[in-house]
Amino acid sequence: MNRRGLSLLEILISFVILLLVTLYLMSMFASGHRHSRRAQQFSIASFLVNQKMQDLLVTPVDDLSGMPGVYPEPPSTFAEPWDEYVYEVHVIPDDPPLYALDVEVRSPIGSIARARCITSAELSMSGIAVDPYANFLAFMDQTELKIISDGSPPALITTSAPGTGRLGGMLAGSPGFNLLYQAGQSQGLISYHEALPSPNTWGGPLPALPASLAPFRYTGVAIDRYDNLAVVGDANNRCLWVYQGDAAAPWTGLKPANPGLGSPAGIAMDPYASLVWVADNENQCLRKFMRSPVPPKYAAKEIEADPSGLGWWSTTRFRPPAPQTMGSPRGMAMDPSGWAVYVLDGARLWTFVEDDSSWTSVDLPADVIARIPSGLALDAHDSVFYVSCVLGQVARYDRKSGTWDGKFWPP
Repeated sequence: MNRRGLSLLEILISFVILLLVTLYLMSMFASGHRHSRRAQQFSIASFLVNQKMQDLLVTPVDDLSGMPGVYPEPPSTFAEPWDEYVYEVHVIPDDPPLYALDVEVRSPIGSIARARCITSAELSMSGIAVDPYANFLAFMDQTELKIISDGSPPALITTSAPGTGRLGGMLAGSPGFNLLYQAGQSQGLISYHEALPSPNTWGGPLPALPASLAPFRYTGVAIDRYDNLAVVGDANNRCLWVYQGDAAAPWTGLKPANPGLGSPAGIAMDPYASLVWVADNENQCLRKFMRSPVPPKYAAKEIEADPSGLGWWSTTRFRPPAPQTMGSPRGMAMDPSGWAVYVLDGARLWTFVEDDSSWTSVDLPADVIARIPSGLALDAHDSVFYVSCVLGQVARYDRKSGTWDGKFWPP
């Protein structure tokens, strides 16, 4: 048996091997820590870039020039505790009136998050309201509310300006237009009184909404027949807000849990505020909220109670059957009796009847599509659709004859 120990050379070789392994492990630890920190900062930067984009989308284009961080101004930093994160914004003209917003956020160690979107320099006229008794139409054109009669030719009744900025044009009105609600891009719900308390006046600011995680961005509004309740879609917070003016807490948030609401882009409600349909643009489907007692036909797994206690959500995502698809649903309207719901979807106008789960569609004319359809209203006789467009005009579709009249207001 050889009892001789390790030679000096062997000890040195063993020491070198141990040192190399130790250094490698230390390097891996340092590298892992560095990558973990970079990933953490990238996650924060992604959150900040999304928040900055949401803020910019509700800012008038003319106000962007000269803002901190907007090129050609130098990059700027966020408020504490994110004051080490730097952002830069580029406003890039596209095909008028469109432009691109390009936002970049850089973390202290160089993690970069970017976001880009195309939006409109002009107001998005995303809504239209019809007075079912007098055939008056109300829609937003730039910063003005216009009310016209559906005659030959249509006649302008009144024009009123609620203010400046990107107000948007989500509208809902009660019969006779004694009250209109306009949901702006950032201002919240604004009331307009055509006859009461005085002719053609904008109401004062409504009570502020509760604090939220993201800036409010309103994308639809519906009102019941008796002016007791208004429902507003909020795309940034992925929820609905219910306004009850006579309640101690006038605002209540509605948000389904499973599945969650994506980006509400249109709302329709029956005259009695018992049924609310929502166009979920992000999830390419329709969602349904019920305030009245749920009919016995619904199984427990088909509904979920809203935490607010105001009603129930259907857990079904309503879509046309394959191979048909829904792309980007926006404007919505409901049959006066509530039996059918209608939704604009890019180049189509869908009709959905839940009782028999039937879907039918009508193709929009090329000239309507070119004007970017966005808002939908239906007269009281279920005979005429009015389609508002982002580029500021209204088209008319006669359901009885199945024809578009080929005219736009304003011409």
